[in-house]
Amino acid sequence: MKLTQLIFILSIFLLGNEKEDILIAEYSYSIKMEELPTATVVNSTLIASKTKSVYEMDFVGDSNFLEEREGRQGKILSIKPKNNPYIYKDLLSNNFYSIERVGMKPFLVEDNIKIFDWKLENEFKDILNYKCQKATTFYRGRNYVAYFSSQIPFNNGPWKFAGLPGLIMEVKSTDGVFQLEINKLSIKKSDTDIKNPYRNYLEKKVSWKEFTDEYKRKYEELLSYTDPDGGSSSIPAKKIELLVEN
Repeated sequence: MKLTQLIFILSIFLLGNEKEDILIAEYSYSIKMEELPTATVVNSTLIASKTKSVYEMDFVGDSNFLEEREGRQGKILSIKPKNNPYIYKDLLSNNFYSIERVGMKPFLVEDNIKIFDWKLENEFKDILNYKCQKATTFYRGRNYVAYFSSQIPFNNGPWKFAGLPGLIMEVKSTDGVFQLEINKLSIKKSDTDIKNPYRNYLEKKVSWKEFTDEYKRKYEELLSYTDPDGGSSSIPAKKIELLVEN
């Protein structure tokens, strides 16, 4: 084998095994819907490279939830999922993937990170000893205030949030419904390959519009539904995101 060929093969091997910076950030995830008496607060974790990330919300590990089970007339009495939900982001394609539901039926939704139209503000505060800048956006029915740090070179954040020049450390909706706050972070060299947890189901993915069209159809169907006992059933027009516009 020629020396030039050997050098080429070795360089390919080394590049394929090169370690990169991996961010591990832990957040508190809090949601307090208007119709509920108390907030739901769980731990969540963002694992990210410069181009990919997985965000996990630990509903399964939260002891405040009951297990899923059937109630009378087949109604679900509890809300604890059997598996934690994930959100996968691919910053190269600007797409992210999540499981969304119409009632109990799951849909794998492909969405676009560029939907966030951020406005940078000239306000700053320290979070975990990092200087963070304020940014605001309106996203699917709610106004949000975020703080990000350009000292942490990962253009990513918790949940679906991304698109700022640095790590998003904190996001809060101005109506108090949704809050995400970082608790700790670390950056380590690793050869970890962050994979899309939904990679085996991508052929079944739908767009956000396709999902909301199906959600609206079910929403309108339930408006006129009455069960044999005279009761009714419904799904909300607005969760964290607005799903049915008036």
